[in-house]
Amino acid sequence: MFWHNPSIEKVVTYLSENTKQANDAYMLLLPEEELINIKELIKALNQCRVTFFGGIFPQIIYDNKCFKKGLIATKVTLAEKPKLIKGFDTGAIDIPQLQNNKNNTKAISFITFVDGLSTYISKYISSLYNKIGNASLIGAGAGSLSFKQKPCVICNDGIFENAAVIATVEYKCEIGSAHGWTDLRGPFVATKTKGNIIEELNWTAAFNVYKEVVDEDLKENLTLINFAEISKSYPFGIYKEGEEKIVRDPIAVTDKKGLICVGEVPENSILFLLKGKPEKIIEAAQWATGKALNNKSKTAEHVFVIDCISRSIFLNDSFNVELNNINQAFFNQKTFMKGVLSIGEIASDGKGYVDFYNKTIVVGAFYSSL
Repeated sequence: MFWHNPSIEKVVTYLSENTKQANDAYMLLLPEEELINIKELIKALNQCRVTFFGGIFPQIIYDNKCFKKGLIATKVTLAEKPKLIKGFDTGAIDIPQLQNNKNNTKAISFITFVDGLSTYISKYISSLYNKIGNASLIGAGAGSLSFKQKPCVICNDGIFENAAVIATVEYKCEIGSAHGWTDLRGPFVATKTKGNIIEELNWTAAFNVYKEVVDEDLKENLTLINFAEISKSYPFGIYKEGEEKIVRDPIAVTDKKGLICVGEVPENSILFLLKGKPEKIIEAAQWATGKALNNKSKTAEHVFVIDCISRSIFLNDSFNVELNNINQAFFNQKTFMKGVLSIGEIASDGKGYVDFYNKTIVVGAFYSSL
Protein backbone atom coordinates (compact mmCIF):
# COMPACT_ATOMS: atom_id res chain seq x y z
CA MET A 1 0.00 0.00 0.00
CA PHE A 2 1.26 3.49 -0.87
CA TRP A 3 -0.09 6.75 0.53
CA HIS A 4 0.88 10.01 -1.21
CA ASN A 5 -0.40 11.98 1.78
CA PRO A 6 -0.44 9.60 4.75
CA SER A 7 -2.24 10.36 7.98
CA ILE A 8 -1.87 8.41 11.20
CA GLU A 9 -5.57 7.52 11.17
CA LYS A 10 -5.50 6.18 7.58
CA VAL A 11 -2.33 4.17 8.06
CA VAL A 12 -3.28 2.67 11.42
CA THR A 13 -6.80 1.79 10.28
CA TYR A 14 -5.59 0.05 7.13
CA LEU A 15 -2.78 -1.89 8.79
CA SER A 16 -4.82 -3.01 11.79
CA GLU A 17 -7.76 -4.12 9.63
CA ASN A 18 -5.44 -6.13 7.36
CA THR A 19 -3.49 -7.84 10.14
CA LYS A 20 -5.11 -11.28 10.07
CA GLN A 21 -2.51 -13.68 11.44
CA ALA A 22 -0.15 -13.57 14.42
CA ASN A 23 2.86 -13.63 12.09
CA ASP A 24 1.65 -10.77 9.86
CA ALA A 25 3.89 -7.69 9.87
CA TYR A 26 4.46 -4.57 7.82
CA MET A 27 7.64 -3.19 6.31
CA LEU A 28 7.30 0.61 6.50
CA LEU A 29 9.35 2.83 4.19
CA LEU A 30 9.31 6.61 4.53
CA PRO A 31 11.25 9.44 2.83
CA GLU A 32 12.95 11.99 5.06
CA GLU A 33 10.75 14.89 3.89
CA GLU A 34 7.52 13.12 4.91
CA LEU A 35 5.84 15.19 7.64
CA ILE A 36 3.82 12.48 9.39
CA ASN A 37 4.59 12.34 13.14
CA ILE A 38 6.62 9.13 13.35
CA LYS A 39 6.57 8.84 17.13
CA GLU A 40 2.78 9.21 17.23
CA LEU A 41 2.42 6.70 14.39
CA ILE A 42 4.54 4.17 16.29
CA LYS A 43 2.49 4.73 19.44
CA ALA A 44 -0.80 4.25 17.58
CA LEU A 45 0.40 1.09 15.80
CA ASN A 46 1.53 -0.39 19.11
CA GLN A 47 -1.86 0.33 20.64
CA CYS A 48 -3.45 -1.66 17.81
CA ARG A 49 -0.85 -4.44 18.19
CA VAL A 50 0.48 -4.12 14.64
CA THR A 51 3.98 -5.52 14.15
CA PHE A 52 6.21 -3.41 11.93
CA PHE A 53 9.80 -2.54 11.02
CA GLY A 54 11.41 -0.20 8.54
CA GLY A 55 13.30 3.02 8.08
CA ILE A 56 13.49 6.60 6.90
CA PHE A 57 15.43 7.20 3.66
CA PRO A 58 16.35 10.04 1.28
CA GLN A 59 13.53 8.91 -1.04
CA ILE A 60 11.25 5.91 -1.57
CA ILE A 61 10.43 4.02 -4.77
CA TYR A 62 6.94 2.91 -5.77
CA ASP A 63 6.18 1.38 -9.16
CA ASN A 64 8.77 3.15 -11.36
CA LYS A 65 8.92 6.53 -9.62
CA CYS A 66 10.77 8.10 -6.70
CA PHE A 67 8.97 10.09 -4.02
CA LYS A 68 10.19 12.63 -1.46
CA LYS A 69 6.95 12.32 0.50
CA GLY A 70 4.58 9.46 1.21
CA LEU A 71 4.63 6.09 2.97
CA ILE A 72 4.88 2.51 1.71
CA ALA A 73 3.54 -0.37 3.82
CA THR A 74 4.25 -3.90 2.59
CA LYS A 75 2.67 -6.86 4.36
CA VAL A 76 5.08 -9.75 4.99
CA THR A 77 4.91 -13.08 6.78
CA LEU A 78 7.33 -13.37 9.69
CA ALA A 79 9.22 -16.42 10.87
CA GLU A 80 9.96 -14.54 14.11
CA LYS A 81 9.49 -11.04 15.50
CA PRO A 82 11.81 -8.27 14.24
CA LYS A 83 14.76 -7.59 16.51
CA LEU A 84 16.30 -4.21 17.34
CA ILE A 85 20.10 -4.10 17.49
CA LYS A 86 21.85 -1.19 19.25
CA GLY A 87 25.46 -0.21 19.96
CA PHE A 88 26.57 1.15 16.58
CA ASP A 89 28.12 4.21 18.25
CA THR A 90 30.32 2.17 20.59
CA GLY A 91 30.83 -1.08 18.69
CA ALA A 92 29.13 -3.07 21.47
CA ILE A 93 26.84 -4.84 19.02
CA ASP A 94 25.09 -7.92 20.36
CA ILE A 95 22.93 -9.87 17.91
CA PRO A 96 20.53 -12.36 19.49
CA GLN A 97 20.03 -15.88 18.17
CA LEU A 98 18.16 -15.90 14.86
CA GLN A 99 16.34 -18.65 13.04
CA ASN A 100 17.95 -20.17 9.99
CA ASN A 101 17.01 -22.53 7.19
CA LYS A 102 18.37 -25.52 9.12
CA ASN A 103 15.87 -25.21 11.97
CA ASN A 104 12.90 -23.94 9.96
CA THR A 105 10.48 -26.08 7.98
CA LYS A 106 9.86 -23.23 5.51
CA ALA A 107 12.32 -21.23 3.43
CA ILE A 108 13.34 -18.03 5.21
CA SER A 109 15.22 -14.86 4.31
CA PHE A 110 16.31 -11.78 6.21
CA ILE A 111 15.59 -8.06 5.80
CA THR A 112 17.63 -5.51 7.71
CA PHE A 113 17.69 -1.73 7.97
CA VAL A 114 20.63 0.02 9.59
CA ASP A 115 21.55 3.63 10.34
CA GLY A 116 23.67 4.18 7.22
CA LEU A 117 25.85 6.80 8.91
CA SER A 118 26.86 4.57 11.82
CA THR A 119 30.50 3.79 12.49
CA TYR A 120 30.36 0.04 13.07
CA ILE A 121 28.23 -1.23 10.18
CA SER A 122 30.88 -3.68 8.97
CA LYS A 123 31.11 -5.17 12.46
CA TYR A 124 27.33 -5.64 12.43
CA ILE A 125 27.45 -7.28 9.00
CA SER A 126 30.23 -9.64 10.09
CA SER A 127 28.41 -10.57 13.31
CA LEU A 128 25.18 -11.08 11.38
CA TYR A 129 26.85 -13.44 8.95
CA ASN A 130 28.09 -15.51 11.87
CA LYS A 131 24.47 -15.84 13.03
CA ILE A 132 22.67 -16.57 9.77
CA GLY A 133 25.40 -18.20 7.68
CA ASN A 134 24.55 -18.75 4.02
CA ALA A 135 21.04 -17.31 4.09
CA SER A 136 19.53 -14.73 1.73
CA LEU A 137 19.75 -11.25 3.19
CA ILE A 138 18.73 -7.89 1.75
CA GLY A 139 18.95 -4.54 3.47
CA ALA A 140 19.52 -0.83 3.27
CA GLY A 141 21.23 2.01 5.06
CA ALA A 142 18.65 4.49 6.31
CA GLY A 143 19.36 8.15 6.90
CA SER A 144 19.39 11.63 5.44
CA LEU A 145 20.88 12.95 2.22
CA SER A 146 22.32 15.79 4.31
CA PHE A 147 24.59 13.17 5.90
CA LYS A 148 23.61 14.52 9.31
CA GLN A 149 22.94 11.60 11.60
CA LYS A 150 19.47 11.42 13.11
CA PRO A 151 16.98 8.69 14.18
CA CYS A 152 16.03 6.69 11.09
CA VAL A 153 15.46 3.01 12.05
CA ILE A 154 11.91 2.19 13.14
CA CYS A 155 10.21 -0.78 14.80
CA ASN A 156 7.73 -1.43 17.61
CA ASP A 157 10.38 -0.30 20.12
CA GLY A 158 10.53 3.21 18.63
CA ILE A 159 12.75 5.24 16.29
CA PHE A 160 16.54 5.07 16.64
CA GLU A 161 19.93 6.16 15.35
CA ASN A 162 23.10 4.08 15.71
CA ALA A 163 20.90 1.00 15.46
CA ALA A 164 19.54 -1.66 13.13
CA VAL A 165 16.44 -3.80 12.88
CA ILE A 166 16.37 -7.29 11.38
CA ALA A 167 13.30 -9.27 10.34
CA THR A 168 13.18 -12.98 9.55
CA VAL A 169 10.55 -13.57 6.85
CA GLU A 170 9.03 -16.75 5.40
CA TYR A 171 10.08 -16.25 1.79
CA LYS A 172 12.76 -17.46 -0.55
CA CYS A 173 14.54 -14.33 -1.77
CA GLU A 174 16.42 -14.29 -5.06
CA ILE A 175 18.91 -11.40 -4.99
CA GLY A 176 20.97 -9.59 -7.59
CA SER A 177 23.46 -6.81 -6.84
CA ALA A 178 25.85 -4.82 -9.04
CA HIS A 179 27.24 -1.31 -9.49
CA GLY A 180 28.86 -0.90 -12.93
CA TRP A 181 31.66 1.48 -11.85
CA THR A 182 35.02 0.89 -13.57
CA ASP A 183 38.67 1.39 -12.57
CA LEU A 184 40.26 4.79 -13.15
CA ARG A 185 43.51 4.45 -11.15
CA GLY A 186 45.10 2.07 -8.70
CA PRO A 187 45.88 -0.01 -6.83
CA PHE A 188 46.39 2.03 -3.67
CA VAL A 189 46.97 0.68 -0.18
CA ALA A 190 44.84 2.10 2.63
CA THR A 191 47.88 2.36 4.89
CA LYS A 192 46.00 4.09 7.72
CA THR A 193 42.26 3.96 8.40
CA LYS A 194 39.95 4.51 11.33
CA GLY A 195 36.52 2.97 10.90
CA ASN A 196 34.98 4.79 7.94
CA ILE A 197 37.87 7.28 7.56
CA ILE A 198 40.73 6.71 5.12
CA GLU A 199 43.52 8.68 6.76
CA GLU A 200 46.38 7.68 4.45
CA LEU A 201 46.79 6.15 1.00
CA ASN A 202 50.27 4.81 0.23
CA TRP A 203 51.53 6.53 3.41
CA THR A 204 50.29 9.95 2.16
CA ALA A 205 47.35 12.03 3.35
CA ALA A 206 44.35 10.46 1.58
CA PHE A 207 42.88 13.71 0.26
CA ASN A 208 46.18 14.68 -1.40
CA VAL A 209 46.36 11.38 -3.30
CA TYR A 210 42.67 11.55 -4.22
CA LYS A 211 42.97 15.15 -5.41
CA GLU A 212 45.95 14.41 -7.65
CA VAL A 213 44.08 11.68 -9.55
CA VAL A 214 40.80 13.58 -9.80
CA ASP A 215 42.47 16.82 -10.92
CA GLU A 216 44.26 14.98 -13.71
CA ASP A 217 41.09 13.27 -14.93
CA LEU A 218 38.78 16.29 -14.59
CA LYS A 219 41.27 18.89 -15.82
CA GLU A 220 40.12 21.15 -13.00
CA ASN A 221 40.95 21.82 -9.36
CA LEU A 222 39.31 19.72 -6.63
CA THR A 223 38.90 21.79 -3.45
CA LEU A 224 37.23 21.42 -0.08
CA ILE A 225 34.46 23.66 -1.39
CA ASN A 226 33.55 21.61 -4.48
CA PHE A 227 34.45 18.23 -2.94
CA ALA A 228 30.86 17.08 -2.27
CA GLU A 229 29.82 17.83 -5.86
CA ILE A 230 32.82 16.21 -7.56
CA SER A 231 33.40 13.21 -5.27
CA LYS A 232 30.04 11.66 -6.18
CA SER A 233 31.60 10.76 -9.55
CA TYR A 234 34.82 9.31 -8.09
CA PRO A 235 34.24 6.59 -5.48
CA PHE A 236 36.71 4.03 -4.20
CA GLY A 237 36.50 0.30 -4.85
CA ILE A 238 37.76 -2.22 -2.29
CA TYR A 239 39.41 -5.10 -4.16
CA LYS A 240 37.91 -8.58 -3.71
CA GLU A 241 39.47 -11.41 -5.67
CA GLY A 242 37.14 -12.83 -8.28
CA GLU A 243 34.28 -10.45 -7.44
CA GLU A 244 33.07 -6.96 -8.28
CA LYS A 245 34.78 -4.37 -6.08
CA ILE A 246 32.92 -3.06 -3.03
CA VAL A 247 32.31 0.65 -3.54
CA ARG A 248 32.96 3.23 -0.85
CA ASP A 249 31.62 6.77 -1.26
CA PRO A 250 33.90 9.54 0.05
CA ILE A 251 31.55 12.21 1.39
CA ALA A 252 33.74 14.64 3.39
CA VAL A 253 37.30 15.61 4.28
CA THR A 254 38.67 15.71 7.84
CA ASP A 255 40.86 18.46 9.29
CA LYS A 256 43.87 16.18 8.76
CA LYS A 257 42.98 15.55 5.10
CA GLY A 258 41.47 12.14 5.68
CA LEU A 259 38.47 11.00 3.61
CA ILE A 260 35.22 10.16 5.40
CA CYS A 261 33.36 7.35 3.63
CA VAL A 262 29.95 5.73 3.90
CA GLY A 263 30.98 2.44 5.47
CA GLU A 264 34.20 1.16 6.97
CA VAL A 265 37.43 0.70 5.04
CA PRO A 266 39.78 -1.98 6.44
CA GLU A 267 43.35 -0.91 7.07
CA ASN A 268 45.80 -2.24 4.46
CA SER A 269 42.96 -3.02 2.06
CA ILE A 270 43.65 -2.60 -1.66
CA LEU A 271 41.70 0.28 -3.19
CA PHE A 272 41.07 1.51 -6.70
CA LEU A 273 39.67 4.90 -7.66
CA LEU A 274 36.60 4.33 -9.82
CA LYS A 275 34.74 6.29 -12.47
CA GLY A 276 31.25 5.84 -13.84
CA LYS A 277 29.72 5.80 -17.30
CA PRO A 278 25.90 6.06 -17.31
CA GLU A 279 25.42 3.23 -19.80
CA LYS A 280 27.58 0.83 -17.74
CA ILE A 281 25.76 1.71 -14.52
CA ILE A 282 22.36 1.14 -16.13
CA GLU A 283 23.59 -2.17 -17.57
CA ALA A 284 24.61 -3.25 -14.06
CA ALA A 285 21.04 -2.66 -12.84
CA GLN A 286 19.71 -4.82 -15.67
CA TRP A 287 22.15 -7.59 -14.73
CA ALA A 288 21.07 -7.45 -11.06
CA THR A 289 17.42 -7.61 -12.14
CA GLY A 290 18.05 -10.65 -14.31
CA LYS A 291 19.75 -12.44 -11.43
CA ALA A 292 16.79 -11.72 -9.11
CA LEU A 293 14.48 -13.12 -11.80
CA ASN A 294 16.37 -16.40 -11.65
CA ASN A 295 13.19 -18.40 -10.99
CA LYS A 296 11.19 -17.28 -14.03
CA SER A 297 8.62 -20.05 -13.67
CA LYS A 298 7.30 -18.44 -10.48
CA THR A 299 5.73 -15.05 -9.88
CA ALA A 300 7.43 -12.95 -7.24
CA GLU A 301 5.10 -11.91 -4.42
CA HIS A 302 7.20 -8.85 -3.59
CA VAL A 303 9.95 -6.99 -5.42
CA PHE A 304 12.19 -4.85 -3.22
CA VAL A 305 14.72 -2.50 -4.87
CA ILE A 306 17.50 -0.80 -2.91
CA ASP A 307 19.20 1.79 -5.08
CA CYS A 308 21.94 4.07 -3.75
CA ILE A 309 20.89 7.72 -3.63
CA SER A 310 24.24 8.68 -5.18
CA ARG A 311 23.46 6.56 -8.26
CA SER A 312 20.31 8.58 -8.84
CA ILE A 313 22.26 11.83 -8.45
CA PHE A 314 24.98 10.67 -10.83
CA LEU A 315 22.56 9.37 -13.48
CA ASN A 316 20.26 12.38 -13.15
CA ASP A 317 17.62 12.20 -15.91
CA SER A 318 18.89 8.77 -17.01
CA PHE A 319 17.91 7.33 -13.64
CA ASN A 320 14.35 6.99 -14.97
CA VAL A 321 15.73 4.56 -17.56
CA GLU A 322 17.18 2.39 -14.78
CA LEU A 323 13.91 2.28 -12.85
CA ASN A 324 11.77 1.68 -15.94
CA ASN A 325 13.95 -1.25 -17.02
CA ILE A 326 13.63 -2.93 -13.61
CA ASN A 327 9.92 -2.27 -13.32
CA GLN A 328 9.18 -3.57 -16.81
CA ALA A 329 11.02 -6.83 -16.11
CA PHE A 330 8.83 -7.54 -13.09
CA PHE A 331 5.66 -6.02 -14.54
CA ASN A 332 5.75 -8.83 -17.07
CA GLN A 333 5.25 -11.08 -14.03
CA LYS A 334 2.37 -8.84 -12.83
CA THR A 335 4.50 -7.66 -9.91
CA PHE A 336 5.71 -4.09 -9.52
CA MET A 337 8.52 -2.84 -7.40
CA LYS A 338 8.79 -1.01 -4.11
CA GLY A 339 11.98 0.24 -2.58
CA VAL A 340 14.23 3.02 -1.37
CA LEU A 341 17.04 5.32 -2.37
CA SER A 342 19.49 4.39 0.35
CA ILE A 343 22.61 5.41 2.27
CA GLY A 344 24.40 2.12 1.62
CA GLU A 345 23.16 -1.28 0.51
CA ILE A 346 23.34 -4.77 2.06
CA ALA A 347 23.09 -8.06 0.21
CA SER A 348 23.90 -11.74 0.29
CA ASP A 349 22.37 -14.25 -2.11
CA GLY A 350 22.94 -17.08 0.35
CA LYS A 351 26.02 -18.32 -1.49
CA GLY A 352 28.68 -16.11 0.02
CA TYR A 353 29.63 -13.44 2.51
CA VAL A 354 27.39 -10.49 3.47
CA ASP A 355 28.65 -7.09 2.34
CA PHE A 356 27.79 -3.42 2.88
CA TYR A 357 27.93 -1.52 -0.41
CA ASN A 358 27.83 2.03 -1.74
CA LYS A 359 26.74 3.22 -5.19
CA THR A 360 25.20 -0.20 -5.77
CA ILE A 361 21.76 -1.48 -6.70
CA VAL A 362 20.27 -4.51 -4.97
CA VAL A 363 17.16 -6.20 -6.39
CA GLY A 364 15.31 -8.76 -4.29
CA ALA A 365 12.44 -10.95 -5.54
CA PHE A 366 10.51 -12.64 -2.72
CA TYR A 367 8.78 -15.94 -3.49
CA SER A 368 6.43 -17.49 -0.94
CA SER A 369 5.73 -20.71 -2.82
CA LEU A 370 9.27 -22.06 -3.29
